[in-house]
Amino acid sequence: MDKSLGEKYVRFIDCSHDGKSFLYMDKDLGKNLCRIFVRNFDDGTEKEIYRFTHRLEMTGSLSPDGQWLAVVTRERKRALKIIHTKGGEPKLLFSFEHVGGHPTALTWTADGKHILFSLSLKKQGLQKSLWRIPAAGGEPQNLGLRMAFYDNLSAHPDGSRVAFSSYGASWKNPEIWVMENFLPGPKAKKKSKSRQ
Repeated sequence: MDKSLGEKYVRFIDCSHDGKSFLYMDKDLGKNLCRIFVRNFDDGTEKEIYRFTHRLEMTGSLSPDGQWLAVVTRERKRALKIIHTKGGEPKLLFSFEHVGGHPTALTWTADGKHILFSLSLKKQGLQKSLWRIPAAGGEPQNLGLRMAFYDNLSAHPDGSRVAFSSYGASWKNPEIWVMENFLPGPKAKKKSKSRQ
């Protein structure tokens, strides 16, 4: 659900995995304010879990266990954060400069250990790369998939496939892509030499 009422804008994010509530974004352009709410389906009660001040829309994705919402804010310096669905202080995972005004594609891996996201760097022009970052925090990793655009990013439950829509490696007609075995292989362990 996306609904615009003049200076007000409401956007559905996701349903909770227990089916009892849903998350949505409420943006007030006149006040330069964007808030995220959890609303109960049965009684209509709601709780604000996060607010930030800017006019641009954010991207959101709910974790597989339903406990965390990953968001990317769309200021000039974008920020990838996770917010507990019960509220509290968000945790910053990564901030980055982004080329272009389009949203950052975002999804969780099925095991909930990583967040996949698209990133457009200056040296790549309008192409984006697919990255992942540990949900617990740590260094982001470029997965080496460059496309002209990423949207509707979705990780398969088996962890070895990812699907998304894109304009391909160069701008052409939109396409649906499925990548298998897209993650880099494990690093080889160094063998220690024994002295005899």
